[in-house]
Amino acid sequence: MAGAPVEMRGQPNWISFFCVAARPKAVPQCTHWLAHRHAVPAASASQLARRFWPRCNRRTTMTRILFSYAAIALSMLALDAIWLGLIARPLYAAGIGHLMAEQPNWWAAGLFYLVYAAGLLHFTVMPFDASAGWRGPLLTAAAFGFVAYATYDLSNLATLRAWPWSITLADIAWGSLASAVAAGAGRWVWLRQAAG
Repeated sequence: MAGAPVEMRGQPNWISFFCVAARPKAVPQCTHWLAHRHAVPAASASQLARRFWPRCNRRTTMTRILFSYAAIALSMLALDAIWLGLIARPLYAAGIGHLMAEQPNWWAAGLFYLVYAAGLLHFTVMPFDASAGWRGPLLTAAAFGFVAYATYDLSNLATLRAWPWSITLADIAWGSLASAVAAGAGRWVWLRQAAG
């Protein structure tokens, strides 16, 4: 019956998926999608759309998370490829060449980038909305990188024989800079997804 309340118990999984992934621009589009894609009667579709619209309109969506996460991970990977492969290679070879493996452990390296990108996204991108500007998020990301890289390098300095101060300082500085740049890329994607 037109105008009758819509039964919400046992709501279909596709409604929840739609609200997270599809991100319609307005309630009419949501209503149209429900009515035409899933043959929901128009009156029921309108009620469902209005009921679920707050979820559809969430700022934090799976699409934004995935794209921003990818931007951060790829940025860190590209920056470290330049840093470790070109710029700092002589420094590491001279200072800790006796500790370095002939070939990196790619599984461990891949896990680092996956985990580190998730940390940057969660702690330095997602907490800041568009009104926060850029300074706060980038400084937070630099601080995140400083703490993470300092933990690694100072632990090595404390426990490994002849770990150079020069590598410790260079690594911490690089971690702070790379984290800020990567988080900046993630934030740019985050804001673009929100605007789009």
